[in-house]
Amino acid sequence: MYVKALRGEIKELTGYDGVYEEPGNPELTLDTDKMSVEEVAEAVLRRVKELGYRKDESSISAMFG
Repeated sequence: MYVKALRGEIKELTGYDGVYEEPGNPELTLDTDKMSVEEVAEAVLRRVKELGYRKDESSISAMFG
């Protein structure tokens, strides 16, 4: 997508030339400056499960050791 934005085929691509609009009601907020990578990953996985997008009970540590 970024190659297309560079060629001018895509306009207002977030992260390139588009404006980032902060969501009004985010489903998940992470303080990544205060959390470890593992804590962030666990929080994301927990929220994904809460929303019903993932059913299994494995955790990040179980997945990656």
